[in-house]
This record gives sequence, structure tokens and C-alpha cells, in this order.
Amino acid sequence: MLRSVPNMIPVFALCFLLTGASTADNSTGGAFGLRISSLGFGGEIVLPVSSEISARLGLDFFSYESSRDIDGIDYDIDASLAWIPMLFDYNPGQSAFRLTAGFIVSMNNVKLTSTSDGVIEIGDNTYTPEEFGTLITDIDCRAVAPYLGIGILKHIPSDGAVSIAFDIGAMFQHYKLILTHEGGSIPPLIEEQFMADLYAESKTIENDLNSRFGVYPVLKIGISFKI
Repeated sequence: MLRSVPNMIPVFALCFLLTGASTADNSTGGAFGLRISSLGFGGEIVLPVSSEISARLGLDFFSYESSRDIDGIDYDIDASLAWIPMLFDYNPGQSAFRLTAGFIVSMNNVKLTSTSDGVIEIGDNTYTPEEFGTLITDIDCRAVAPYLGIGILKHIPSDGAVSIAFDIGAMFQHYKLILTHEGGSIPPLIEEQFMADLYAESKTIENDLNSRFGVYPVLKIGISFKI
């Protein structure tokens, strides 16, 4: 299971919003936005900190189930994803161009379960279903990941009550996982070898995840309503 949000995150989130509310120009006001992105679907609250800086606190969520071959082994993937972006936007000269920095909190649950019913290779050795049973892993990732990005148009409407904004950026993530097995019967003579192979397989999948998704692209389009 992916890490839970640290206990201090709700407190920080409140301070995050209060910072925007206490330093903002009251005549500017904030906004509430609806978003669709590579993190899923969600919304966010945007508050001005100054004429050029604004703070955003959001929630994105997405879930899916699929099957895929990973290193020669068939897995069912069950993922429930939730993210809390905590970001600051800088609009130099109050222009439509934005620089964004902050971090994204992960509240995710991703589980892999093997569906292979034939002989498979784990590590450097082969095993039968009667031996390995079912392979299971919960993927763990960094609870708080840094984010950097750029954007076009403002999340707080300048004219009128509605605005549309685009964001592109990257979340810098790191993954860890350990493969375990349920059922099956490993002969005592090869039990130590099997556990070593499970660990090696874990590292192979972990390295592949970090290589492919360590820098996770975030593409977002949203509509904001002035409040």
C-alpha cells in the first residue's frame, strides 16, 4: 500500500490557505476550479498571495483496473489514486504566463497480483504455479513529491467570472516494492533461493518503475470560477 499522508499535512494545508487569504488583496478574490489531468479528475481552491503570486490547494483522483505483462509475468493491476497538489504560481508582471512550484501529496493504493498459470521465471530460476502460488505486491511511493511546471492563462479570472488555464509540469516520484507470495509450496531445499529470486524480481520491477515514471508528466486543463 502506498504511504498515507503525514499527520501534519492537514495542518499545513490549512496554513497554506490561510497564507493566501491573509496576504491577498481583498479586492482580487480567489477562485474555485475544476480540473482534468494526467493525475485524474478533481478540483482546487486558488487564493492570491500578491499581485503576481497565487496559492493552489487541490484534490485529484482516479482509479483503474488492468492486466499487463511485467518482466515476463502476467499481473492484474488494481489502482486507486488520489493526489493533493499544494502549489504556488508566479505570474511575472501579472502576465498570462506562469511558473509553478510546490509538491504533490500521494494517497494511493496500487496492488499487483500475478495471474500466471504456467511455469514462470523469477530472478534467474523457473518455478511452477504449485510452487509460487500467487505473487502479490503493494507499490509504495514517496508520500510527498516535488513538482515544477509552467502554465498559460490564470487560475484566478482577471476579467469576468470564469477563466480557462493550461498546465504542464513534472512530479518527481520514487517507488519501492517487495514481492511476496500466497499459497504454493516451496521445497525447503530451494526456499532460500526462491526468496532471493523474489527480492531480485522486486528490484527489477522497482527499477523499471523509477526509470519510466520517476519523472511523472503532469498535463492539466481546468476551468476556474471567481469567488
